[in-house]
Amino acid sequence: GADVYKFHYAGLKDKDGITEQMIAGYKIDTNFLSHIKIKDVALQILGYGNHPIALGSNEGNEFELVVRDLDKPLDEDNMQVPNYFDDQRFGGTVRAVTHCVGEALFKGAYEAAVKTFLFNAAPRESKTSTQFRQQVEQQWPELKDLRVPKNLGEERRIIESLQILPHDYKKALASIQRRILTLCVRAYQSFLFNQKLAKAIEQQGNYQFIPHVLGQLPVPLQKVSEQEFPLPGFIVSSFPEITTK
Repeated sequence: GADVYKFHYAGLKDKDGITEQMIAGYKIDTNFLSHIKIKDVALQILGYGNHPIALGSNEGNEFELVVRDLDKPLDEDNMQVPNYFDDQRFGGTVRAVTHCVGEALFKGAYEAAVKTFLFNAAPRESKTSTQFRQQVEQQWPELKDLRVPKNLGEERRIIESLQILPHDYKKALASIQRRILTLCVRAYQSFLFNQKLAKAIEQQGNYQFIPHVLGQLPVPLQKVSEQEFPLPGFIVSSFPEITTK
């Protein structure tokens, strides 16, 4: 049969951007690699090692930001940028619901978390994903004969769990990859941070709103005093492994 290659990486990269990322592959034919052609992707062999790259392997990230369409040049007085969490933290611009799932998890509202994960098709979702979400909502709680689109892996895990154990919403959530559940709780954490930062900026008076996937966020029009806000931590007693410090 065909050889199976196992690839490992240290973390997900931003959807929008030109990025470089180190990946590791197990026992890969370098000649095979040199002939791979992927749109907008260039591969370079850096070396060999005895251990795969894994989550947490990165010591840090480095970014170069491009700012376009400025009304006037940046200087010391207008270069201050509030450190908001942007669209990607909340699920991106297609379907920003991760913070809602995280809030429901934190509050122990498991059925609400499942429904948020499955229902409510977003305008920018694909036709197949939209039809699936509409069908789930219409049939709920009857989930037999549901066809889950291939790209909705976590939704498939939830549906399969509920088909075996109807109404056990906690079990259904536990079937989701732990990494995804953790992202949801951290998204709620980030949502609360954004709210606190926005309120502080509004209190200083001179600001304008910018569009955000969850609505609008205020940005100061003049330099304001630096402030630090701690991220709120959560103890998720029913899912201790996704407790967020």
